[in-house]
Amino acid sequence: MTDSNALEAIVTKLIADNPAAVQDYRNGTTKAIGFLVGQAMRLSAGKANPKLVREMIETKLSSQ
Repeated sequence: MTDSNALEAIVTKLIADNPAAVQDYRNGTTKAIGFLVGQAMRLSAGKANPKLVREMIETKLSSQ
């Protein structure tokens, strides 16, 4: 899955639903991003492009 609109919705939901992982990432725990990517893969039934999801998460978190 590379549909940016669908992935954007998943990433937004993940960030809202996982404040502890978001805070861990902002505090420098790099494995938190792996957790969020894994959750995106779970929500998309394994269809999301993990590289693209990771980039979207990092972009969204750095802009907030």
